[in-house]
Amino acid sequence: MEKNKKPKKAGRPKKWDKIKPDEVYELARQGLGVLDVCRGLNDGKGVGWDTFNMARAKNSDISDAYDRGLSESVKFVNGKLLDTINEGSIQAIQFFLRNKRPDEWNRDQRQQTDIRISLSDVLQDAKQRISISSEDKDYIEGQKLDIKELEAKDHFPTNKKDTKNSSKSDISSPKPITDLTERE
Repeated sequence: MEKNKKPKKAGRPKKWDKIKPDEVYELARQGLGVLDVCRGLNDGKGVGWDTFNMARAKNSDISDAYDRGLSESVKFVNGKLLDTINEGSIQAIQFFLRNKRPDEWNRDQRQQTDIRISLSDVLQDAKQRISISSEDKDYIEGQKLDIKELEAKDHFPTNKKDTKNSSKSDISSPKPITDLTERE
């Protein structure tokens, strides 16, 4: 037997061995996310996310290629943004400032208000309002009513007998509907 020959590895070949760092770099440079890079690998055949993640962990060239590609895409977009800012685009300036200095340039300035409520004070206030309303039954919406004055008026019936004696012209009852075709 020859000792110079390497023995063949047993088992199935690893999928992540087929991933090329140059291909990863080109896909990441286009600004694609991890899943889109996975789909574009192996000449469009794609690999699973777990396979790609394993390849990044096992092969530092693949991980570096992905990071270099992302950095290249961010650098390109940042350059275009700065070109647009130099042209005087107000939206580009606002976008840049809101992302670089969010504390100073965000539209939504949030104001924090500290409100402290004492539950015992709330309950005590409610008890006082209940006791006032039970003592003075002649109050409606905070105004005292004179019941005797209302009873003295002719149009205000005080009992069932007064209601029966009132004229029928004062009280009109709706006409009952007997047939659905009569409705209009």
